[in-house]
Amino acid sequence: PNATKWYGAMHTFVDQAEAWMAEDQRRVVLFRETSAQHFSNKSPGKGQGHYDDRDRLRSTHENCKCSAIGTQRDERNEFIGRLIKERNHPRMGVIPYWRLTAPRYNMHHESSMSVDGLRKVCDCTHYCFSPQFYRAEFDIWYDAFAAVGVAMPPPQ
Repeated sequence: PNATKWYGAMHTFVDQAEAWMAEDQRRVVLFRETSAQHFSNKSPGKGQGHYDDRDRLRSTHENCKCSAIGTQRDERNEFIGRLIKERNHPRMGVIPYWRLTAPRYNMHHESSMSVDGLRKVCDCTHYCFSPQFYRAEFDIWYDAFAAVGVAMPPPQ
């Protein structure tokens, strides 16, 4: 989507979330970051791995290889994180899902997927999940709920 529209929509989202929480003091809002993508770009190990920024020669369905990416969160996750932090609302937080998925470039299928039934692209977006991954994911959810004051039983 248009970046300006997206940034405006995130301001609206946070405004609406604050109004919704104001109606009931037991309500909390957690925004889950988007997952990292790992498309090869022209500078392996750098960049954010976005599909739109992929190296079209190294990310074809015939030559599908997902790559490590840089450690800087993508600009949209950075923006929503800053916006929520600036609001300083004690019951609103961010689940750092990008941080969890960024190092996991080797958990993609690395296979082709059909985009429109006619053409195929390398898939460095969707993940093969494992019990260990879910454990790590549930841990970040647990931490996010604890950070906004929701009492939960300890993880097992």
